[in-house]
Amino acid sequence: MKSFPHSHRPALAHLATAITLCSLLAAAPAWAGNVLARAGQNPDSTQDVNNGALASASWGPIAGGGFAQATAVRTEVSFAILGHGASASLHLNSGASHRTDYRLWDIDGNQPLPAALASSLNIDFNFRLQGQLAVEPISLSNGNVQWSAAVFSGGPVSQASGNAAIVFGPVPGNIAGEYAFSGDSSLWGNFDQSFSLLHDGASSGVLTMGASGLSANRALSNAQLSLVSLSYTPSTAFAANGGSLTGIGNIGIRFAETGQILAISPVPEPQSWALGLAGLTMMLWLRRRQQALG
Repeated sequence: MKSFPHSHRPALAHLATAITLCSLLAAAPAWAGNVLARAGQNPDSTQDVNNGALASASWGPIAGGGFAQATAVRTEVSFAILGHGASASLHLNSGASHRTDYRLWDIDGNQPLPAALASSLNIDFNFRLQGQLAVEPISLSNGNVQWSAAVFSGGPVSQASGNAAIVFGPVPGNIAGEYAFSGDSSLWGNFDQSFSLLHDGASSGVLTMGASGLSANRALSNAQLSLVSLSYTPSTAFAANGGSLTGIGNIGIRFAETGQILAISPVPEPQSWALGLAGLTMMLWLRRRQQALG
């Protein structure tokens, strides 16, 4: 085991990095340009006339380069920022977010899914996060990426988030032409990752998504957070009581604000997997038998 001083060196290094980042950002000029896009959802926060089907904003370009843009729709939030190329005097920030109410829906009958059936299903909201965080080694350049997603339903909130920042010195002088990093290392450079959040035990819920960042001087920040698919399985209690997905028609979620319906695909039950595997095994056996006889 490492000695006491050595065991604390990583923590001290992270602390020093965080202090350095804060000092660099604090020394940076005030924001000279920014853009923010939000999709309005519910009556208490509606900001666009169609209740948030689409919201977008952009700023730029300017002399020497630089732009910021953001877009928010029900299934995706994204932003992109290119820092100013001439000096560190201009900082850009951008962000997109939404809050969406949804209800489990019987697509065939075009009506809400019965509460008893809805509460017996576990639904996975499957997401994909893509983007880039790049900072060139010129003057004081910095970039930042932040994202979050959450599903509020009958059980505990299912949520995920992340953030990362990169700053290049030497301004204001405590970094000798080096990079300082903080946050989630998987967001440094190019990133493309997937994750799922869970809806369970309810007929309805709320989906929130957000992505934002900043860039200054020779830096690029962008991210796109997308809801790519939905899938469902029976809850443990439902399966234990002999419940089956057999006979369940087409179901989905319906966004309360826009009426948009997204289909939910069933995940094959264990017995279906077993039956399919048995069939495949039989086919392989028959093929080998035919080859042996031939």
